[in-house]
Amino acid sequence: MTKPLSELAERADALGRGDFAPTAVDSGIPEIDGVSHVLERSGQQLAVMIEHQRDFASDAAHQLRTPLTGIGLRLDEMSRIGNAAVQQEAEDALTQVDRLTGHHHAACARPR
Repeated sequence: MTKPLSELAERADALGRGDFAPTAVDSGIPEIDGVSHVLERSGQQLAVMIEHQRDFASDAAHQLRTPLTGIGLRLDEMSRIGNAAVQQEAEDALTQVDRLTGHHHAACARPR
């Protein structure tokens, strides 16, 4: 009985580490096998939920990228044509856009 319980604990630990591969422990002991099958289903459900979250995050990032690019281009233009105060504000705002998009614009590298 110790081996099936150890395998079950290892499977539960693997789920906690993010290993959602469906591998049930079949020990022949109905109570242990029942818990094992519940863990297997839970792993499958977690894998689906995490995939949905990744898809959502990817879609949200894509939806934000286009407007942020447009804002970044306008800010870059403002940083070149405005007075010193406008240029500084535009470059500060552009830094925030860069942080959100993960890009590095030439305006930020430009010497003042």
